[in-house]
Amino acid sequence: MVKSRSEICKVNRKRLKETYDETYLRKERERRRKNYVHSAVLSTAERAVRRYKVREAVKRCREKKKRIALERDRTAQSESLNTSGYGSVGGSAENSENLVVAMQFPNRAVGPRNRVTQELKRANQQLKELKMANLNLTRKSSTEKLMNRAGLATIQKNKVRKEIVFGNAVAAQLQAKAKE
Repeated sequence: MVKSRSEICKVNRKRLKETYDETYLRKERERRRKNYVHSAVLSTAERAVRRYKVREAVKRCREKKKRIALERDRTAQSESLNTSGYGSVGGSAENSENLVVAMQFPNRAVGPRNRVTQELKRANQQLKELKMANLNLTRKSSTEKLMNRAGLATIQKNKVRKEIVFGNAVAAQLQAKAKE
């Protein structure tokens, strides 16, 4: 498959990023800053895609920081366990140092919990919107079918449409209540 020039450049930039050459990364940041398009200019779909990508990048960054912090805590804990601090028990007072006790307390902030809650709320909101769109779509399509079956003209359809949609909505709600 033939790649376009932009696809070739994307692959090349990705490969160069993986090498972590600091000068290249600085140039890449500058390139992105120069070519940045403000989100207010984007359409709602493009804005949603960008926000999703940013959220994923932030998640990866936070997970990486968390991994590094855990590794740092493990090494600090293993170093503190290797030195007992009881060097002066045998009677050698000249080699005594202060006993350092490393106490790791988990730094659990409310932030991650709130982020998960917000993501869950956002997902539920999207699900609710999709269900409503689907419900409205089925109501409208059933209304269109009913009007076409009746053989109504376009002018007649425009006059009757609202009442039929309302009737279908009421019928759908009654059916939903009956299912419960």
